[in-house]
Amino acid sequence: MKLLGVVAEYNPFHNGHAYLLKEARARSGADCVVVAMSGDFTQRGEPAILDKWTRADMALHNGADIVVEIPTVYVISDAGQYGRAGVELLKAIGCDSIAFGSECGDIDALKRVANNLTIHEQELDELIAGGRNKGLSYPAAREEAYSMLFSTSDSLEDDLAVLSSPNDILALEYIKAAGDMEIYAVRRKGAGYQSEISGESRFQSATGIRSAIARGDSVDAYIPSFCMTAIASIDERTINRRKEAFFQLIKYSLLKDAPQLIEDCPSGGEGLANRLKSAVLSADNAEELIEFAKSKRYTYTRISRLLAQIVLGIRRSDAASHPGYARLLGFNVTGRKALADLKKREGNTVPVITNINKETEEFDSSLKRMIELDGLAVDVYNLIDGKSLYSNSDRVQRPIIIQK
Repeated sequence: MKLLGVVAEYNPFHNGHAYLLKEARARSGADCVVVAMSGDFTQRGEPAILDKWTRADMALHNGADIVVEIPTVYVISDAGQYGRAGVELLKAIGCDSIAFGSECGDIDALKRVANNLTIHEQELDELIAGGRNKGLSYPAAREEAYSMLFSTSDSLEDDLAVLSSPNDILALEYIKAAGDMEIYAVRRKGAGYQSEISGESRFQSATGIRSAIARGDSVDAYIPSFCMTAIASIDERTINRRKEAFFQLIKYSLLKDAPQLIEDCPSGGEGLANRLKSAVLSADNAEELIEFAKSKRYTYTRISRLLAQIVLGIRRSDAASHPGYARLLGFNVTGRKALADLKKREGNTVPVITNINKETEEFDSSLKRMIELDGLAVDVYNLIDGKSLYSNSDRVQRPIIIQK
């Protein structure tokens, strides 16, 4: 079988996601679409609007055949580690091609920039370090470094547009990790990433849709019909209750942890611990805390990720160099066939886990730690959502099976 891989968050699943899966399957001729998805926390460090099982179910009813979870330590990390982990996971379970959404949709431009970043990594790192020393954030320092190194390039303006577009930035990481996989870039339709809802388009950003849900506005036009039951369970009161509960955990963790522990989180360092410990004394919510702490050097997203890392106790040493397992969230009939083929294949590099109580006993300490953190992320999510810590636990839940 030809397996196509997609790295996604589906926060929540919307029409643009369904379009990408359908278009990518058609272009690639894939027999099976495998999604490597974030769990209960997203790459920005925020709890997802719906739990991972619900989002996996949405994907399986709208074009995916298999959904596996990207381990939490990679999700709540920078774009490079998140993108690499997602692609490596897909490769390890047999995907020979990958597809992603892109602002530019120009695979040649994306490959050019990815190639430049790889070939000139050392020179760029030195220039980026200089920018960081001037107080620039990493994204700003990288754009400045790229401009300096390729100042005479005819494609510089197009390249900088790629480096400033969120989906294209992730696409660069996918391409760098893809190796000899076939690559399909599907241009985004409708609103841009993080845009609020505007116009009459059926295609709106996940950010805009989440904002509309929080306001109590209808999002029926932007969400596949199957997903609406789950979406209808989320309202402004639910979202605000979760935010407040998560903020209480953030405050407790910041008050409890010594600065050196916070600095040892993957997004820590550079004095952020003391900055956050000071800011938390006067902040009324997480957004205000991040605004108090952020600066030209410390981006909103970096601090948001750091707060989640602090709550979950994720340290720099917790991420293995490569994903060592694929936690199966769900599959359909096509996915079942692909998984059966995978078990027969020699040289499969990661185990596909369906029951963490039985299938992780032989894991080494680093993989057991990652599994432990996946479970903790679920527990924290259920805690702030007011759900049972037992019946919704990672040790109780089993993969979703779609019998059609």
